[in-house]
Amino acid sequence: MGATTPPSRTSPLSLGWWRARPVLAALAFLALVIAGAVGWYLGSPLFIRTRLVEEELPGGTTEAELTVVSQGNFMDADNFHKGSGLASIVRTPDGKAVVRLENFSVTNGPALEVFLAPHPQPSNHDEVYADALALGALKASEGAFSYELPAGDDGARYRSVIIYCVPFRVIFSVASLTAG
Repeated sequence: MGATTPPSRTSPLSLGWWRARPVLAALAFLALVIAGAVGWYLGSPLFIRTRLVEEELPGGTTEAELTVVSQGNFMDADNFHKGSGLASIVRTPDGKAVVRLENFSVTNGPALEVFLAPHPQPSNHDEVYADALALGALKASEGAFSYELPAGDDGARYRSVIIYCVPFRVIFSVASLTAG
């Protein structure tokens, strides 16, 4: 009599294996889509740079009309999270306080925000948030731009400007401020 061949088994790498398991195939596809989206969200800021130069200061003010309250240079947080440029808190003739970033550059990252803090050199989440003022999302990773402080806040109590990644609680750069 003839030899019998064992029943064939399909490998998970074959198309037939996936067709026999449509729910598993759909879940695997969904997992790949989610992993790709998360990878793009986390990785794309590392190679996408944005540049913004606001030529006009808030309220149409000129540089000569500003009073410098305090200023300092951005420093690298570590070997990966780098920043440079000048941060200034200035007062406009109409009494508004404005944070101005000039010749600014920072390593890009996800959900970067700008904070003012009374701590001169914050190094962790608690020091960033202790009595700090959140100015909002970072407008660009390079350039010159401004953030207005809330009415009635002259900015005198703040000792640092911080570029901070909120979701991962990572400081990207700090400018320690000294009276101007």
